[in-house]
Amino acid sequence: MQGADPKLLDDSLRRLRDVICCLGAPDLDKPTPCAEWSARDLLNHMLATTEKFTSFARGVTDDPRTPMGDLIETSPLASLERCRSDSAAAWTTTDLARRCRLPFGDFSSAHALAINVFDVSVHSWDLAETMGIEYQPPERVVSVVDSVAQRLVTTSAIEQGYYAEPHPHSSIGPDGTRWLRALARTGRKPAST
Repeated sequence: MQGADPKLLDDSLRRLRDVICCLGAPDLDKPTPCAEWSARDLLNHMLATTEKFTSFARGVTDDPRTPMGDLIETSPLASLERCRSDSAAAWTTTDLARRCRLPFGDFSSAHALAINVFDVSVHSWDLAETMGIEYQPPERVVSVVDSVAQRLVTTSAIEQGYYAEPHPHSSIGPDGTRWLRALARTGRKPAST
């Protein structure tokens, strides 16, 4: 699995901000491509996942767990900015030699960062789909997302409900990009154009 660096995570969170800027209060109740999750649920998941990895980066724990509850508070954008700022500060001072122990494996700090980039990027696409806007991360993010998807989207992870069955890559068509293929690997059904 390919690792990531703190700047890549910060860039991914800034791209999420661009999607959230299109989100109005009534949109928080809209359904998303993630079964049974509204836009509010999805955004809470992204914030909670980032906070989990931030607690690892701060040195609070080597076994980070996802916090529960509504993290959006009164403003999705303000909540994201707080989360992004906390994340950036924590990752600039973390010991990159530490190991991050997650329920599904033991990872280097660089790989933990990559998993956070993966989560933010794939779910940013989900949120963008909900809003009817395009979301295309840069190739360096796509490379990390694809690498993490290849490592984490396993038969066991699918059986445990972490991921949906991969969507057939062949349905993406010859004009499909690496990004669309990475999304398909996570069970999403992106359009081919």
